[in-house]
Amino acid sequence: MRELRINERVRFYSINEYVGKEEELIGEIRGDYKAVKARYPVECGEAEEGVYLVKVDNRSGLFVIRRDDVLEILAPEDEILPDDYDEEQEDDEAFEEHERQVFEEMDKPKLKIIAADGNVFNILGLASRAGKKAGWSKEKLDGFLADCMSGDYDHVLQLCMEHFEVT
Repeated sequence: MRELRINERVRFYSINEYVGKEEELIGEIRGDYKAVKARYPVECGEAEEGVYLVKVDNRSGLFVIRRDDVLEILAPEDEILPDDYDEEQEDDEAFEEHERQVFEEMDKPKLKIIAADGNVFNILGLASRAGKKAGWSKEKLDGFLADCMSGDYDHVLQLCMEHFEVT
């Protein structure tokens, strides 16, 4: 398959780590391997050509994919819509989702873990202090830490990126 270009839409498969099954997703290429290395220096510092950042439709965050994961490069006008598609409902839902994300971003406390000790317990300690400093309730902080403890190192990093503005 040829090199992918920024802003190109692709259909690709990914493995959902939480349920352990493959799913097909559609998204837009937002960066190449250099962007992957810059955004995720710890996790993907060894990324080489053929690795891309993808913003998936109707999902927050970015996916890191390999060129081999791409099933199809979509033409700009290609879009897969369900039979019961309601454009007005989608517009309302998209606006509500955008509004939720904006307010969520505003409420995220800063967490400085780049250039910090990468030990998971150190990261949890930094996150705990940042949450307390931001005024999180004991219940919210305990829930966050319990959720972190339910997974592996990558799960902790994902949760930190969801709940904090990581710098």
